[in-house]
Amino acid sequence: MDTYIFTDDCIIGNETIDNEHRGLFASLNEANKAALEGKANTAEVARELLESLAEYANTHFTHEEAYMESIDDPELTIQKMEHKAFIKRIKKEMDEGITDENASQKLNELLQFCAKWLYHHILGSDTLIGTAVKLQSEDDNEDPFDFTDKYLTGIESIDDQHRHLFEIIASMHDALEASKKGYDKYDFIVETLAELKEYTETHFADEEEYMESINYEGLAAQKKAHRSFVERISKIELNELDENQEEYLGNLTDYLITWLSQHILKMDSKIG
Repeated sequence: MDTYIFTDDCIIGNETIDNEHRGLFASLNEANKAALEGKANTAEVARELLESLAEYANTHFTHEEAYMESIDDPELTIQKMEHKAFIKRIKKEMDEGITDENASQKLNELLQFCAKWLYHHILGSDTLIGTAVKLQSEDDNEDPFDFTDKYLTGIESIDDQHRHLFEIIASMHDALEASKKGYDKYDFIVETLAELKEYTETHFADEEEYMESINYEGLAAQKKAHRSFVERISKIELNELDENQEEYLGNLTDYLITWLSQHILKMDSKIG
């Protein structure tokens, strides 16, 4: 049985990108299986995996970024940054080299890094590809910060927490509108971001506890998506926010509301 599973939650709806993601999952499973069964030289397995990852980075990232550029996706800049970080890590491993002595450790580290990065990147970033554009075109009259009935899961405690998350992000959007009028909302934004991070972690913990109590089969994927979102918030650079408040906050609120709405519609709606 495969260790690294490409679940339905990882599907973004673009056939080329989805197939390339499946291919990387397959490469990880092949390398893991070969190492476990001991049918191949560990150093050779690790080198082949590195070569596969380098090829993946060269082709897949190019395809993904070209597609995002073609639809004018606002997430493109952030995606490029994440792609560069992945390429830098793979280049570092290739420069250091793999020997018979360090092969087992290197292969294990590579598999762990790739699995974590891949799940977090797909669930935290790739699933948003095209959604912001789609949301903008679906209904120009609908306020994206309005928690409507389509987001209800039927679980009162979860719905109440989702509603409050919408309210927090909406208040950040209001701060953006105020900053456009010349008001400095930096202190408020810092406080709101801290509240968002704290409340998000509380909500995810409560949601995961509920899913565990009903033996929800999608719990593992939910945990990965939750961790990717929390990590994304934790990486917010407040110095950038202070220097270019309007642009940074605009991109941030777009990301937050898009991720949250899509996560609820694609994943949380299945819980109820």
